[in-house]
Parts: sequence; structure tokens; C-alpha cells
Amino acid sequence: MKYKLKKILQLVKKQKLKLTETPFQVLHDRKPLEIGRKQSIPKVVFQTFKTNLIGKRHYKEIQKFRSLNPSLNFKFFDESARNEWMRENYQGTAIFEIYHKLKYNPGKADIWRYCVLYKNGGYYFDISKGCSIPLQDLHDPESEALISFENNALHYPPPKDSFSLLLHPEKYILCWGFGFVQNHPILKSVIESIEDDYELYRSKEFVVPKDGILMFTATGRFTKIVRSELSKNPAMNMKQAGIDFNGNGIFFMKGSEARYLLSPAYAEFRNSIIVE
Repeated sequence: MKYKLKKILQLVKKQKLKLTETPFQVLHDRKPLEIGRKQSIPKVVFQTFKTNLIGKRHYKEIQKFRSLNPSLNFKFFDESARNEWMRENYQGTAIFEIYHKLKYNPGKADIWRYCVLYKNGGYYFDISKGCSIPLQDLHDPESEALISFENNALHYPPPKDSFSLLLHPEKYILCWGFGFVQNHPILKSVIESIEDDYELYRSKEFVVPKDGILMFTATGRFTKIVRSELSKNPAMNMKQAGIDFNGNGIFFMKGSEARYLLSPAYAEFRNSIIVE
């Protein structure tokens, strides 16, 4: 009975989204509108999703996010463009092979964000996420990295050398939004760590595939590496912008759930491998 009720509610929600969010809008890149300040982190925001078709309300929220950052260049990659970028920049590497063996697009987007920022520098934000203040207000011009924390508790302690250096050692470090200079050691270590642990995850079935992805390519991995790299280099010029970018982070843009009309939410899948 509960299962049938859940299905009915999902169907009603889906129909409502079709009414409020269609016709879908085409999302293009946005060049900077002004020069703005000089800073170490390149002034470009990279984003990706399976398609460049965006629901009406979601599209408006994305434009609000962009308007808050007039000096930033916004570059969007759909699945095809993202795959091509990985081929042009990483073909022949272990991370490229892992990228293509991943079964779910969110895992591929995880790897791409590390790779594209390592090669180019800049900011990354999930397509459903944003910030209610300009990104440049979150860090100093000299900052070489920008991170923030989830409000979710992480009870696994960090290395002793980094405990006192972390603003919130008891929290996960979020990976849906961050910024780095080109060739930053954190990004290099994340990529290498995924490569090193590939065999552990290869063909392993997870009851909840999302949990496996969070460990292998997403929040768990990113948190582990940031903690480790900070313990190696305590003088790292990294801005820690509190929890959810000091409360300014937008976790769900209005209407962003409409993207699931075009690409199913991977959180719904069960009993599946995440990488071949």
C-alpha cells in the first residue's frame, strides 16, 4: 500500500513539474559582463548536466546566480561536451578509463569537476546549486582555494595534524561547490586517489549505489583528501567558508527537480554496481 501511494505521489509531482517547468529553456555559456577585481582563482564557473535543457523556474534561478557574478565567465558542458573535453585532455590516462567505466552520470560529473579545475582553475557548482552572494565575496583575492562544509556530521576524525586547522573537523567538506587555482595539489591528489582505489570499487554491487559514489568519487573522497593535504601543508592558502558558504549556499534551486524529468535521479536506484 505504501509503495503504491509513493508511486501515485511521484506521478502527481511529475505531472505538476511538467506544467510548471515546461517548455524547457536552453542554457548557454555566459561571458563576463565586466572586468572586476584581480584574483588568484581564475574567474570562470564550470557546470555540467546531461543536457542543456533546463526547466523554466530553474533557468530563472540560474540567471539570478549568474547576475550576482558579473565578472565571472560561466561555462556549461552537457554530457556530450563533457565527454569530449575528457577525451581531449585525459585520453590515455587511468582517470579517463575510470570516467567512462562509471555507470552513473553524477560519478562522471565528480571526476570531471576535479579534472577541469585541475587543468584550468576556477570554480565549480552543481547545476542545481548556487550562492546568494557573489562568489568573490567568499574569499580574498590571494586565496588559492575555496571550500565549505556540509551541515552533516562526520564522526570519523581527521589526521591529528589537520584537526586544529579545519574550521569544522566534525563536518563533511562539500563538493557541490568549490574553487581552486590551476594545478592545485588537492585536485591532483583526489584524482590520484580515485585511480589508486579503483580496484576496490570495480564491479562491487552497492545496495544504495549513491552511497558507493559518495565514497568513491564525491563527498567522502573529497573530504578525506582535503584533510590529508591540509595536514601536509598547513600554510596552504585556502579559504574555509563556514557551513554552506556561511549560510549563503543554495542547495536546491527552485524548480531544479525538473531535471529529473530528463534524467532519473540516481538516488532512486538499488542493488547496482557503480563502476565496471
